[in-house]
Amino acid sequence: MVSIFIYKILENKQIISLLYPIFGEKKNDNQLYNTSAFKYFDKPFFKVVDKIQDADFILIPHLYKSLEDSYIKEAESFSKINNKILLIYAYGDLDQKIKVKNAIVMKYSGYRHSMKPWELVIPPNAADASLETSIIYRNKTNTIPIIGFCGWADSKNISDKIKLFIRNLYIEIKSILSLNQKINASKKGIYFRKKSIKYLQSSSLVKTSFIIRKSFSMHRKTISLDPEIARREFLENIKSSDLMLDVRGDGNASTRFYEALSLGRIPIVIDTELILPLEDVIPYRDFCLFVPFSDIKNLPQIVHKYYESMSVDDFMKKQKLAREMFEKYLRSDKFYSFIFSSKEEILKRATPST
Repeated sequence: MVSIFIYKILENKQIISLLYPIFGEKKNDNQLYNTSAFKYFDKPFFKVVDKIQDADFILIPHLYKSLEDSYIKEAESFSKINNKILLIYAYGDLDQKIKVKNAIVMKYSGYRHSMKPWELVIPPNAADASLETSIIYRNKTNTIPIIGFCGWADSKNISDKIKLFIRNLYIEIKSILSLNQKINASKKGIYFRKKSIKYLQSSSLVKTSFIIRKSFSMHRKTISLDPEIARREFLENIKSSDLMLDVRGDGNASTRFYEALSLGRIPIVIDTELILPLEDVIPYRDFCLFVPFSDIKNLPQIVHKYYESMSVDDFMKKQKLAREMFEKYLRSDKFYSFIFSSKEEILKRATPST
């Protein structure tokens, strides 16, 4: 187990979820459906030490985006003086460009083409949906799969549509000028969601079970219907589908990806230059279908071929493997227990910045 020295705690700042097993969970009433994400945060993921010389790492106890530059500079200096690597928790949708000397940055949103050696990919704090409903694996009885999706995939008004158009136009121009088409992966998730849904709904090669919403349903300030109804619809949509459409949100990641895995569903991942946690350990392609964002127009054909090629046993095995990998590595507590099991587990996946 890794030894951690906790850097200066500020009274006016919320502590990061990594420290909940030590200081207790700090609930955010505006965040919906993630109560079970911390159910298993019942013991520390690392050993906390009082003496800096006994530590493997120094952990900043607050979210990076909530801190002043002066605090970060002081932590950087403290790290350098004591010759200890600094761990920064940059949880959130923003793909922040963080460069702090002698530091490793933990984040869930990023792109393959711009990933830095000092960035360590973590899973979002997704709920284990099996605590809310039963896991029922589906039998392969049809040649045409049912594709599920429930969530934000439409603009609320004309103003939002104009903003989306302007943002996407800016990104396209940027990709043309830089001669790098991969930059187009940074278009907002709703753009890729609308595009994927359009092609799937217009095809006879698949059946669709889509519940389209015009707002984000995981935050109390943006949800547009009763939270209990929204959650029930979301979970039932997963359970009644053969495959789940998974498209990034505002950040280049998706909580629904992990929730689908928790119920043993195979995600159809629109690959927007995604980086997933523990790619060196987890055989994602054995239980997920990845479709490049540039190939969305062929999505129905790709999905149909993928589903048709699976035997009855293959389909069942993939579902069970999806659940197994979530339960073993991707549930937040299991991930942190694994990654903090030794200093080497962290350093083999991230190199401190210089």
